Amino acid sequence: MRTSLTARLAVPLSLAVVLASPAAAAPCWPKAEATAQRVLEMQTMLNVAGLQCRYDATLQVLDNYNSFIRQVRPQFMSQLKVLETRFRRTNGRGWQGALDRHRTKIFNSYSTVNDQVPFCVRSSELLREAVTIKPVELPKFADAKMATTNVVLTTCPAPKKKKPARKA
Repeated sequence: MRTSLTARLAVPLSLAVVLASPAAAAPCWPKAEATAQRVLEMQTMLNVAGLQCRYDATLQVLDNYNSFIRQVRPQFMSQLKVLETRFRRTNGRGWQGALDRHRTKIFNSYSTVNDQVPFCVRSSELLREAVTIKPVELPKFADAKMATTNVVLTTCPAPKKKKPARKA
């Protein structure tokens, strides 16, 4: 029985695609990259809140968002560079498109009307706290506040410490 060229190549090609995917190449996130992801997700969530929550001026979401971003911009940009490095490493030449798609998915995950009021209240509370942090505290703040996020990621286990070699 003869099999077509397409059938003979299907399994090896599909295996190659799986092995070349970013998830297979780097299934876990080192701590620094996981923190950068949480910073990005928090900024994205609060950006969406700034756009969606203007209906209630007492929440002060837009004003607090703008103050927060002005305050932490350099730290946020350095965290974004960490993510860019990850996407370059895991996606090669297509890193920019992969990062853009990733960011779009995060934006879309927070763009919901169904739970707008509770979302706006939670975002307002988070922003009231966020505007009080020092810029250098941004990574720690995001790790604490964004422990549960819309983006599921697995943090890599900490590397095991090597035992010192015994002298003979």
